[in-house]
Amino acid sequence: MQTEVCDDMEQSIAITSQLHRIARAMYNSPPLHGILLVSTILTDPAIKELWIKEVKVGMFCFSGLTAEPVVQLARQFHVYMTTDGRIRIELWQSMMRKPACFFKRISSSTSLSSHCW
Repeated sequence: MQTEVCDDMEQSIAITSQLHRIARAMYNSPPLHGILLVSTILTDPAIKELWIKEVKVGMFCFSGLTAEPVVQLARQFHVYMTTDGRIRIELWQSMMRKPACFFKRISSSTSLSSHCW
């Protein structure tokens, strides 16, 4: 949203029209640096391989758990994540059955038990 201070309504309409044209051009023609960066990464095999490794290391998801169940999972079953419920995707995928069982027990307010193992 923009605000113009003008002498009259005709001048305000003209300025608003020009600002809309500028904004429309910016939205319809995004900068090239993004596509050039992606193109560089994906067309160079060495850089692409490095990028794939780094993406896997840095991917996380949110479990939706609050701090209390996160602490409970860590203490009782050594399932670790940040207190806001964020967990690494590789970890999540490699042991999905167990955390899913733990999360179900936590969300249904039943006690955690060893039969999740």
